[in-house]
This record gives sequence, structure tokens and C-alpha cells, in this order.
Amino acid sequence: MVLKTLLKRLIYISVLTCILCAKTYASERVILIIINVPDDFFSNAPSGSTVKFIHSEGTLTVVGTFNSPDFEIESIKNITVFDAEDRQLALVIDESSIYREFEDEAINSVKFSFEIKEKSLETGPPTLVWGNDISADNSQVEQILLDAGNRDRYRTFNWEQCPADRGLNSQVATLEIVVDDSADIYYLWYLLPMALVFGLLIIRKIFMNKPPAAANRQV
Repeated sequence: MVLKTLLKRLIYISVLTCILCAKTYASERVILIIINVPDDFFSNAPSGSTVKFIHSEGTLTVVGTFNSPDFEIESIKNITVFDAEDRQLALVIDESSIYREFEDEAINSVKFSFEIKEKSLETGPPTLVWGNDISADNSQVEQILLDAGNRDRYRTFNWEQCPADRGLNSQVATLEIVVDDSADIYYLWYLLPMALVFGLLIIRKIFMNKPPAAANRQV
């Protein structure tokens, strides 16, 4: 019974360790709250960046900077956006906006843009996801250019934490460990050889450390 209890604890510890290690590689996510651009949105744009674009019908161009305190990525490929229907959206990264707190370290702030269908916003807000397990096909430009002639097609964003139950193409798996206390003791016999080896090593150590007996002297 003692051995069974020990085996149970070892199994639980192993599973817990695997879960904690897996969490290290889990991606982070926030909900993007799409809002109208401020009045100075175009006046603050880089000089000479006001150009004419062909906007897709029924889509909006969202431009903004993401710099959450816990945001940290190694590459611009480690960030992406999904709409409410779990469609991945292509990001355009503003190279001039990339900020690293320490040189040659992780990216902590970045400006990007993406196009999203207006109808998908009626379904729900998009989700920003980042982490080492993300590998998105993002493009990169020196600066994101704006089309001042189509102000009504632009939006920017704020963000808020995702609810715990919100996921993207996620599947919930349940791991159940069952140890039958009524199992026959026969299944624990494989531990006997190990115990025997340890016992022999202990006995050998005791005899090796025992001082030799004094030799008999002839009178």
C-alpha cells in the first residue's frame, strides 16, 4: 500500500511538471477593441506618407501600436491577429516603430496594420495573439503609409484581457489518472530487483567500512 501511494504521488508530480513546462510555451492573447481614429491621426503621420490606396469593398484598415507591459516577442513573425470567425489576418509591420527595451533583445512595442471585414466586427472583436509558438507570414515596411482621402476607412484599437474561456480553434483535453487501489500486489514486483540491488550495495558498504579483526598472536 505504501508503494502504491508513492507511485501515485510520482505520477501526479510528473504530470504537473509537464503542465508547467508546457505553459512556458503557451501564447498570450488580448481582445482588440476597434475604435474610430482620433482627429490628429493623419496629422501625426510621417511627412510624405499621405498616399492613395485602393481599399477593398466592405473592409476597414486598422492601424495601431501594441505595447502591453507583458508584450515580448523575438521576431515579427511571433504576432498575429484573428477575427471573430478565427480567420488569421495578415499584418503589415512598421519597421520604424519597433522598440526593444534592450538592444538585440525581444521586441516590446510595435506598430502594425491589418484589414478586416466590417461584417466580422458585427460577430465579435478580433484577437491579438503573440508568443514563440506563433509563426505568422507578416510583411514589413519602413513606415506604414496612410490614405488621407479615405479617412472613414481607417480605425485604430485599444485592448483588454481575454476571458479565460475564449480560445482560437482550441480543443479542451482532460487527463484523468486512475490508480486502482485494489490492483494485485503482483504489479509491484518489478520494484523487487531494484530494492535487492540497493540492499546488496548497503550491505557491501557496511562490510567494507568494518575494521579488520586483530590477528592472533603466538605466545
